[in-house]
Amino acid sequence: MLRIHFSPGDLARVRFLPDIGPIMEAWFSLTVLRAGNGRALFAPWVRNVRISRPIRLLGALTAPTYPLNVFTIVRNAPTCQEGLDRLQSARVEQLREELEGFDADVPLPS
Repeated sequence: MLRIHFSPGDLARVRFLPDIGPIMEAWFSLTVLRAGNGRALFAPWVRNVRISRPIRLLGALTAPTYPLNVFTIVRNAPTCQEGLDRLQSARVEQLREELEGFDADVPLPS
């Protein structure tokens, strides 16, 4: 186990993003659900969500072989609609760069 000690000065300099927006909240939630290892902090939440909502199709979007970094495109859009608008208006070159490493041999769920 590693222990990291922060001085009061260190803690005073820590900054948090006020909100990552609903698109990124959903993205990170899917990542936690897909991992399935139920880390202690998220275990009750993972069990409840898994029971009530199938994520097979959405989970494919957060697969390790799917390189799309949504955060660089939607940033901290305050609403789902604005996040989707940013995603739809992304430059083709940016999307191409994001998808360059996509493994076409990995089948998506049907």
